[in-house]
Amino acid sequence: MILFSGTGLSLCMCKNATMRINSLREQLRIFNIISGQIRFEQASLPEIALSLSESKSEYGYFFKKLCEKMKEDHKRPFIRLWQECISECLRDTALTAGDKDELNSFGRDFGSTDRQLQLGIINDYTKRIGEKADELEKAKKSTNKLYCTLGILGSLFIIIVLY
Repeated sequence: MILFSGTGLSLCMCKNATMRINSLREQLRIFNIISGQIRFEQASLPEIALSLSESKSEYGYFFKKLCEKMKEDHKRPFIRLWQECISECLRDTALTAGDKDELNSFGRDFGSTDRQLQLGIINDYTKRIGEKADELEKAKKSTNKLYCTLGILGSLFIIIVLY
């Protein structure tokens, strides 16, 4: 029973790492859509949030909530609405606190600039996120092995100590 618990815990850690990579890849996809909407459609922030709110990913709910907050209180600064939505909607995701901080800093820079600077900010952000996702993908195999080994060895150690 203890051995299965340790193995299950290690598999859960492996799944969380995979979910984080998937979430970062989804961010890349969404920010590429935002870039296209700004560049080619000349879309405004509320229009972008509305179109992304229809997404079936975890970010769909995020943009739906952002859109609602922008309609309710259009006088509040964009960064406040952005930060609230991150803390409310992305609380139970695989993103780390550092990932959320980067997303917050993106909102701070993005909300108060013109279209050309917004495109530059999106480009820089997607480059950083893409590099991070690639690094995590490369390290995934070795960290998954580490998690599994530690889970099994930790379980065996507990079994030996208990008996």
